[in-house]
Amino acid sequence: GGDLIYMDRVPQPRGALAALVDASPGEGKGGSGGLVWVVCTHLSHKLCSEEQRSQARQLLAWASGLAGEGGPAVLLCGDMNSPPLVPWSSYRAITTDHSSAARWHDLWWGSGPWFFQSTFPSSFASPLCGVRIDHMFALESRAHAAIKCKSMRVLASSEDAFASDHCAALADLEVQLRGAPRLAA
Repeated sequence: GGDLIYMDRVPQPRGALAALVDASPGEGKGGSGGLVWVVCTHLSHKLCSEEQRSQARQLLAWASGLAGEGGPAVLLCGDMNSPPLVPWSSYRAITTDHSSAARWHDLWWGSGPWFFQSTFPSSFASPLCGVRIDHMFALESRAHAAIKCKSMRVLASSEDAFASDHCAALADLEVQLRGAPRLAA
């Protein structure tokens, strides 16, 4: 007895899941659409650590390569465990990545209220308290379909705290085609 394990000293392997989604509007509905790669992840909780930034860089390289040249839009979302505007964080690693001509854009900017949109902790049951560490980013490139965020907000209620320590984020997105392939009907 008495043995302790300090988990913060051990690197945390993380993963990501990608799904190719057909975002075409339904029959009789207007608007554009097409294929979208949706990538969801959960990065290390070690804020501003090399581990967290390294995970973000690996994720960007993998997610950027999913669509290929002239491919579908790419949406990157999940628990980045990093608030915006914190130096040396996964958020900054993503939004300041200059490894290619493509850029990752935080969809919260310009899509509604940016401040007071906290996603953690859910126990506060209000987006007014806490911090936003869950994010949605779109890959911006002339070679890919674009994602436009029409609105975004945090969904918070006292019942949600039983399901997760994070609040859900809801986004109304529009895919703007740039020659991206479409699924055949």
